[in-house]
Amino acid sequence: MATMGLPPTWAFSELYGFEEELLGFIPTPCVAVILNAEYQQRRADRPQGSQETQMPYYMKQTSELDNACGVIACLHSIYNNLSDDKITLLPDSVLATFLQSVKDAGAADRATALENYNQFKEQYRSVASQGQSS
Repeated sequence: MATMGLPPTWAFSELYGFEEELLGFIPTPCVAVILNAEYQQRRADRPQGSQETQMPYYMKQTSELDNACGVIACLHSIYNNLSDDKITLLPDSVLATFLQSVKDAGAADRATALENYNQFKEQYRSVASQGQSS
């Protein structure tokens, strides 16, 4: 996300466990946690979150963005933590430009806009092709 406008003072890091000594490895400040959990098939097994929770930024994941759950989670983490004392996007960056273009759109329209946002897709492909160990 650094090449897309996330300031160098912010980064994504791995969480190795929830034990206190492992939580100590998380760089601070930490403004979001992304949890990759197994999809639950049975309705009774699914977590029952509150639909009342309001977030400044939310977008849906479409079939076109089927394998982009991690990217969408990153966007939620970034866009829901924008402020002078947290994350400030670099001006005219891919992330700032996209947010400006969808700030008044609904969740489904934001997903469609991301599907069609070529500058984002080009940057994403460039970074994704490097792989984790590059």
